[in-house]
Amino acid sequence: MEMDLKGIIEKIKNEGVSEAEKKAEEIISAAEGKAEELLAKAGKDKDEIIEKAGRTAEQLKANAEESIKQAARDAVLGLKGEIAGLFDNVIKKEIRETLTPDAVEKAILKFVEEAGKTEKKELEILLSEKDKEQLEAIILSKLQEQAKKGIVIKASPALEKGFRIGEKGKNAYYDLTDDALTETFKAFLNPRISRIMENNG
Repeated sequence: MEMDLKGIIEKIKNEGVSEAEKKAEEIISAAEGKAEELLAKAGKDKDEIIEKAGRTAEQLKANAEESIKQAARDAVLGLKGEIAGLFDNVIKKEIRETLTPDAVEKAILKFVEEAGKTEKKELEILLSEKDKEQLEAIILSKLQEQAKKGIVIKASPALEKGFRIGEKGKNAYYDLTDDALTETFKAFLNPRISRIMENNG
């Protein structure tokens, strides 16, 4: 009976140890599986983070490059505008310096002479107040008697340099003022200036 009891105790002990070992193996296996799962997820998350960081870096680089390009375009356009403005100022300055009282007088006399060759019309000449005061008597003294009768010279506060001339009573003039001549020269020169800047920009 004593042997049977020992055998039973030994058997229970062995079975308990075996069961405990089996349970431990299950726990270890489950833990290893969970660890592998967590490592796989961590690896996937890491890859996603790296990929997202790469996309973000590329986007930031593209944005920076576009900002630099836009800043360069703005700088070039600003410079072209400054150059065009400089040319406009130079053109106007040169024209104003060219439109001396002597030059205006000669231009008016030539215009009246050419107009008189076709048909006799009464002409109206608009000058700046300063030029009218300085040139009216000179111009009229140099015109033939028949031409004098058909010419009226007036001052216009809107004019600074040059003159306008047209048929009396009509609201149409040949505009040879500094502003009109500047616009004419600008229309002629600006396309050429633009092409020069395009070729060098």
